[in-house]
Amino acid sequence: MTASKLSARAARGYVEHLVKTVVRREPKTIRRRGGGLTNFVYQVDVGDESLILRFHPDPHKLPLFKRERRAITLARDIELPVPEVLHIGADPHPFMLMRNVRGTVGTHVLDRLGTLRQMGEITSRIHRIRMRSYGHAALDEARLRASRHPSWRAHLENDVQASERITQLERLGMLLPDNAKKMRRTVSHMCTWRRNPVLHHGDMRLKNVIVNPAAKIVAIIDWENCTSSVPALWDLSIALHDLSIDEKQAFLQGYGYSPRELTRSIPYLRLFNALNYAPFIFAAAQRGEKAALGWHRARMAGDFNLYP
Repeated sequence: MTASKLSARAARGYVEHLVKTVVRREPKTIRRRGGGLTNFVYQVDVGDESLILRFHPDPHKLPLFKRERRAITLARDIELPVPEVLHIGADPHPFMLMRNVRGTVGTHVLDRLGTLRQMGEITSRIHRIRMRSYGHAALDEARLRASRHPSWRAHLENDVQASERITQLERLGMLLPDNAKKMRRTVSHMCTWRRNPVLHHGDMRLKNVIVNPAAKIVAIIDWENCTSSVPALWDLSIALHDLSIDEKQAFLQGYGYSPRELTRSIPYLRLFNALNYAPFIFAAAQRGEKAALGWHRARMAGDFNLYP
């Protein structure tokens, strides 16, 4: 369900209700924020405080907000720049209330390369947070209490659906035969890994950082896609996807990656990138968008790589 399933008037009324019942104060201003493709997002100013209220009409969203709070708490415990979560609940719609971190969204900063270096360094610190299991559910309360956890191989095949997605992409003509074979060999090799899971933000991009006037990142926001995986690869595949070459290099330098490490990681980064964006390709196929599929096919073939 998308956030648009609730009218703007009803959404604002719910925000006013929550401010009065949860914050227990009269709001000075209520303003809807941009973004929010999957949630309603509002800035609420109460006295001298500025708050961010996110909510969704789908009752199944509450466990996801709790999962997100768990990831933010883990990051906050090692003093990473994250917003403070004040309250999570449902009355009746699931909501998350946070302190607003003032600053400039990363997409609008002047020093993009400097910001990306910081993002790389912060991502490397996130990946030092050890987890007990793999996948999004690794942050759920039930999984945290469990004595047994799914293996890395089970996560790769059942949660990420690696082999199934490669087959679907191949049927849509998205993969050259040699590339499909390489991807299957990569999956087979990765299934043998014995690496400890770590926390991943899941969407470490410029739109999800807040920068202060001194050009320092003061908040990593939107942990909605947080997950647990082997170190580096999942977050890097997403973070690097829509950056220029110079920007990719800045991010990797901030992370502490060397050129040799990058070369060794390329098959895995390409695999995760394809698997992560496969659902968008499948959706375009279902809608019969032939032109879009043509561009997706060019991307998957590496036609945008202008280097020999």
